[in-house]
Amino acid sequence: KYMFPLLALLSVSWSGRVSADVLPAVLDFNNAKAWPIDQGLMLQGDALTGHAGRSVSSNLNSNGLGEIFIGDYAASSLGRTGCGEVSGFYGTSKLLSLSNPVNASAIRDFVVVGGESGDNAGYVITSLGDVTGDKRSDFLVTTYTASPLNRMGAGAFYVLRGGNLSGVIDLRNLTVTQGIKFIGAAAGDATGISAVGLKD
Repeated sequence: KYMFPLLALLSVSWSGRVSADVLPAVLDFNNAKAWPIDQGLMLQGDALTGHAGRSVSSNLNSNGLGEIFIGDYAASSLGRTGCGEVSGFYGTSKLLSLSNPVNASAIRDFVVVGGESGDNAGYVITSLGDVTGDKRSDFLVTTYTASPLNRMGAGAFYVLRGGNLSGVIDLRNLTVTQGIKFIGAAAGDATGISAVGLKD
C-alpha cells in the first residue's frame, strides 16, 4: 500500500493513489509532528518565508504512482532573492520509512528554481496531462512577476516535461528536454497570475 502526503495548505490538489484505509477518523493538524508516518507525512519548508505550499499540484508519471509538487514562490535560491522554488516528489513506498516532521528539501527528487530575483516561480502550479506527446504527464509553473526581454512585469510560464526531471532545474537555463518557456506579450501583462490545466 502507498501513502502520499496529506497537506494542510492554502492550496491543495489530488495527489493520486492514497491508502484511505490506513487513516483514522480524525487527524489533528495541531499535532501533526506526532503523527505516525502511516497516518500522514508532514513536509516543512527550509526558511521562514511562510509561503511553502502556497500552490501545490500533482500528476502521474508512467509508473502509476502519484507525484506532488509544492511551490514556495517567496523562496531565494542560487543567489536570487524571491526567485521562487517548486519542489517535486515522486511517489514511492519509501515515504513510509520516514518520521515526522520531514524537511522537504531533504527528500525531494528535484527542485525548479526561478530564473531571476523576484520572479516568484511556483505562485501557480498545475498539472497538464501529456501536452508534449511523449506519453508522460507534464506540468506548468508560472512566474507572473517576471520581466522577460525587458518587458517589466510581463510574466511568463513554463511547461515542464514529466519523467525527465531530477536535481536542480534552473529556469534561467531551461533546456528543450526539460521544458518550454512562454512569455507575456507586453509589460504589465502578469502572464501566469492564474492558470488551470485541462485534460482530454
